[in-house]
Amino acid sequence: MEVDPDPEDGPGLSSRLQNQNEILGLVSQLLDQTSCDVVIKSYRKDLPELIHHTAQFVTQTGQPEMKNKFLILCGKLVRYNRNLVQHLETWLCQTSPPWTATDEPKSKRCRLDPCLDTELVAACYWLLSSCGRLKNLWSWAEIFPLLTSSEVEMRFVVIEILRLLFGLSEPRVSQLRSQFLSGVSLADLIVKYHMKALVSMSMLAQDTTQLDLEQTSTKVVTLEHVSLAKVGPSLSTMKSLVEVDSTKENLLAVGSAVSVGQPVLLVG
Repeated sequence: MEVDPDPEDGPGLSSRLQNQNEILGLVSQLLDQTSCDVVIKSYRKDLPELIHHTAQFVTQTGQPEMKNKFLILCGKLVRYNRNLVQHLETWLCQTSPPWTATDEPKSKRCRLDPCLDTELVAACYWLLSSCGRLKNLWSWAEIFPLLTSSEVEMRFVVIEILRLLFGLSEPRVSQLRSQFLSGVSLADLIVKYHMKALVSMSMLAQDTTQLDLEQTSTKVVTLEHVSLAKVGPSLSTMKSLVEVDSTKENLLAVGSAVSVGQPVLLVG
């Protein structure tokens, strides 16, 4: 997120600074739960680009609080659009889960507001349900003590995470609920996590006036409805492909498969 302050750039430098300010402003809004929905609804086409900028910003700050906010944002985005998972996975695989111990003294560790704790663990549940690789890449042993949390919803979410981790059957889930949620009415929580969440994402996807980023995409390459993270040398330095119908069709098919994590077989 740094800008090269080359005085010889003149108007070019001013334009880059303006673009950077726009990106930083949108990144801040995405990390703020009170404004992220507005950005998600208004910048649908540019969400992949904004995701990479947000992840880069969070990584550069190195602040646990920012990382936790990013995880909560990711937990919403994977439910909003499954095609965004491939943009999030790259960064999630480099991130440790929020319950992993740090080397910092307890007095210096970032502590979320208690009301956010359950929401953060719930975000990790949504991430696990959409990003199967996290099952092996993240350490999950630390969530077991949360089964005795004083918060009912926390215990419910942990059981749902265990359902995904171990492929638990419904009778086994019911057994865990009777053991750790005895005497608690679960109707509201079941509706919240298995029905209401889908409704809220549908409302987020309602038609809204769309806005465009001023700057050219630097993190993502787009082909029609498919977006992929840029990897390797810039396409401008490579020999251009001849854009005939078959080339475009094949690239779109490969890109569509990669964007949702499907395997691709290239022959030729």
